[in-house]
Amino acid sequence: MSSKYAKYLEELGLDKNEATIYLSLLQFGNAIAGTIVRETWLPRATVYQVLDRLVQKNLVLKIDKENILTYFPESPEKLITNLNKQTRDLRKKLDLAEKLVPHLDTLKNPHKKDPQASYFEWEEAYYELLEKSLKKNAWEILMISNSKYKKQNIKDETKLEAIYNYEDKIFSTKRLEAKIKLRFITNEASIWEELQKQDSEFLRETRILSDDFGETETMIIAGDNLIMITDNYPIIGLHIKEAQLTTMMRNLFEFVWKSLG
Repeated sequence: MSSKYAKYLEELGLDKNEATIYLSLLQFGNAIAGTIVRETWLPRATVYQVLDRLVQKNLVLKIDKENILTYFPESPEKLITNLNKQTRDLRKKLDLAEKLVPHLDTLKNPHKKDPQASYFEWEEAYYELLEKSLKKNAWEILMISNSKYKKQNIKDETKLEAIYNYEDKIFSTKRLEAKIKLRFITNEASIWEELQKQDSEFLRETRILSDDFGETETMIIAGDNLIMITDNYPIIGLHIKEAQLTTMMRNLFEFVWKSLG
């Protein structure tokens, strides 16, 4: 039974040792540290530390009887008293924070925007991240990707087909409707010529990486948004909105792009 109560006490803010010792004292009525050590099997040093914390929390009373410290449990009503006090203190802090935050906001550099980052998993995240690249008022999307690498790592043919269907039909259609140009880098030599033949139709310009570049994941740059996606499975994506970081990656993309021209 006491173990069940210990769990509830932990939910109210006591740690495991505090709950164990407080329940022991309730059962004993009072005890010296040695008795608590024997009954709880906790190290003596730990027992003294925990008792001191319980005294500070007004859950235990410490009385010196002829140079022997004896500990008495306070009424469980003290738990409610403590929580009420914490609630009042929290309300005061909340009131202070609500008054302070507007003043602190005036100190922020108006020319420096806070970076935003989001982490995603699975193919639904991939679709969501591609959708984000279309909703940022970008006139151009920069993209590096390798569908061959997807084939090697995503073994589920159904999921792979769904991803290709989204890329080739849904995403491309929405991008064309928005008249957003795509500059695309791939290291798939086998499909490069076929892609280039369709570049004009798909408002796209494609360039090929040499095999020396090694394996590539997917990276998308649209406006101030940087999107990085693993081409293995499960798909993991990261969306970062931060001007300086995106500018750095854009410059790297441009460097590679020009070297392939």
